[in-house]
Amino acid sequence: MSHNTPAKPHPHPRPHPTHDRGQTAFEYLGIILVVVVIIGAIVGTGIGQGITNKIKDQIASITAGK
Repeated sequence: MSHNTPAKPHPHPRPHPTHDRGQTAFEYLGIILVVVVIIGAIVGTGIGQGITNKIKDQIASITAGK
């Protein structure tokens, strides 16, 4: 049995669909700020040189065949 009645409109239609289209410039700025603060903390505390030395030691051990 086929009815030819029009469909009822939704009582609260959305004027614009909600789709996430990626990061906004403001979110990227926040991420960059966090990275800068972390790098500044590493450089300011002197931990950076210790990390650099350990990385160099590991690279040397790999290239030396240990």
